[in-house]
Amino acid sequence: MPAYKNQHFVPRCLLKPFTLGADGKAINLYSHRQNKLIRNAPVKKQCARDYLYGEDGVIERELATIEDEYVAVINRAHARLDTDQDRNALRFFAYLQLRRTEMAILRLRASEEGLFAEVFGHEEPERQPQRFYMLRSLQTCFETSETLSDLKVRIVENRTSTDFVISDDPAIYTNKYATQKLRLAGFGTHSSGLMLIMPLAPRLALICYDGLVYTSPNLENGRMILKKAADVEAMNELQYLAASSNVYFSDWDAGDYVRGQFEKSADRRIEEAVVFNHLVFVEGDPQGREIFRRATREEAAVAGRSVIHQTFRYPTPSRWLSQLKYRDPVITHSNGTGVGHVRKHEWLYA
Repeated sequence: MPAYKNQHFVPRCLLKPFTLGADGKAINLYSHRQNKLIRNAPVKKQCARDYLYGEDGVIERELATIEDEYVAVINRAHARLDTDQDRNALRFFAYLQLRRTEMAILRLRASEEGLFAEVFGHEEPERQPQRFYMLRSLQTCFETSETLSDLKVRIVENRTSTDFVISDDPAIYTNKYATQKLRLAGFGTHSSGLMLIMPLAPRLALICYDGLVYTSPNLENGRMILKKAADVEAMNELQYLAASSNVYFSDWDAGDYVRGQFEKSADRRIEEAVVFNHLVFVEGDPQGREIFRRATREEAAVAGRSVIHQTFRYPTPSRWLSQLKYRDPVITHSNGTGVGHVRKHEWLYA
């Protein structure tokens, strides 16, 4: 096989702790599309496509450098020697992972093609190749990663008898505050209450969260310690909700349990990752703000002024980590517009 042909969207270094003997060669998986448990599947064939980042190998080599740094960080994390700099590196790595999967490409493509359809109707846009969207997604990652620098970073230790699992879309945005308090299905990178969660090993995970909305009062040496199986299941449910095709797990004897847990979560899986709403202008208020109302596409077509609002949807579990509490009071910034509640005041006008 030519060098760099087989390119992974979930790197082998992230899957390795879940492999047989943690040696990085074979891994157990549940394929929900086939409803099939597969034992000791070759890792080199998992979460990979030919020339996903291009045939010249440039991006693949750059990603390999980042992955090598990740391996050094995760080794220190296992030894409980991780530093603030290491944890910041893990936050970036999780955000990069969020942006580099096949599902990330599909979300971006659905966004652009869906918006075209909403504006131009049945006209077919010029379809871009998969690599185009991957490069766009990676570019977005590097341009916006600083936006997440305010999120608190915690390593999560699993001290239960239930292992963490990992999927083929393992880094996950979710938002308890938006879901529970604001009753919103959509949110974004600037939103108050944002969380970024990713498993690191059967006994370790990463959680990055808005420290102005949440607090974890029972840390041990800066780590969140899970002692209840229900908390591990809450973390795992996110993997079941996000998985494109496969969920990976370390202990073959847990296979039927993993399949059962996936099936319990199936009705919460998101069918449309991007939702579009048409809004038509109603009036201006004394403060100079413009008021719009939701409308049909047909109403928007004949309205004097209208806009299309796009919302990305992310997994919402049936339960949340008991270790993560709301602050009293929570701190958010809002001006009553469609920007919503954001973590920094200046973002209201960005």
